[in-house]
Amino acid sequence: MSIVINNIIIVISIIIIDIIVFVVVVIINILNIIDIMLLLQANKGAKNHAVIMPDANPEATASALVGASMGAAGQRCMAISAAVFVGGIGKYKEALISKAKNLKVSAGHEPGADVGPVITRESKKRVEDLIESGIKQV
Repeated sequence: MSIVINNIIIVISIIIIDIIVFVVVVIINILNIIDIMLLLQANKGAKNHAVIMPDANPEATASALVGASMGAAGQRCMAISAAVFVGGIGKYKEALISKAKNLKVSAGHEPGADVGPVITRESKKRVEDLIESGIKQV
């Protein structure tokens, strides 16, 4: 009888250990999922992103961003609409402002024009609203 009781105790102990291991594995997986979710950034309305790493050259980055975001008045399907600066915008800010201030806004067919007209009055209003929003954020 004592052998049967010992075997039952051993089986119950194994089951309890299995349950504990299972619970620990589930908790670890949940923690990993939480870590992944903390890294997630959702941007509503922004279709094309540029991620700028901390070691990027400020002048080259500013030139690329201004061209990619403002070329074709920002109306082409692959225009950059959001820039994510890893480590902050600090060292890029002045170069971006300088490049944007030096853009020539004119009729698209005129020599030297950097930014041409937009397609509709609604597009013009949207551009003006975005500029105003950017000014408020600076």
